[in-house]
Amino acid sequence: MNRRTAHDGAISGLLAALEAEGRALDALLFRLEELRLLLLAGDTRFVQPAAVDVVRSARRARAQDLHRAVQAEYLAARLEAPPELLNLPLLAEHVDEPHCSHLAAHAIELGSRLEELEDLVATTRDLAAGARAAILANGGGHDGGRAAVVPYELAAEAADRAAIPALRAFLGSDAPGDGSG
Repeated sequence: MNRRTAHDGAISGLLAALEAEGRALDALLFRLEELRLLLLAGDTRFVQPAAVDVVRSARRARAQDLHRAVQAEYLAARLEAPPELLNLPLLAEHVDEPHCSHLAAHAIELGSRLEELEDLVATTRDLAAGARAAILANGGGHDGGRAAVVPYELAAEAADRAAIPALRAFLGSDAPGDGSG
């Protein structure tokens, strides 16, 4: 196998991992949106099961994120690149077309999904915290509100688990701005 073929295989692996990560993020966005709508509706019956679904989807998205990280490390090794090259914009600069364009397109798509996810995480967390505070402010029922606030605490925890900070770094948003490259 020649050097170009080895790079192409590594690039194909990363592109497949990015595609799978995008699908996992879409599933997570769907579950988080479902939870947000339940919180807005004030329907406590389904908040807890929806929170569990968010946690499951977040687990799958994190597994895909890890798989993508492994594929990116493999590509960087095939390119004989230093570890600081392990973000998508820098990797894209070191591969030929059409792979460069494909990686850039994935960066845009994943960046858009990530922004949506971060906004949804914050909104869902705020809604859950607001519902919990309202229950406690109103006396919370016979047990002081503990049973009534549990679904909202689970919803807030689920929203926190939905965050994927490693993806932000891989997309280059947290890359050091030292001017090198």
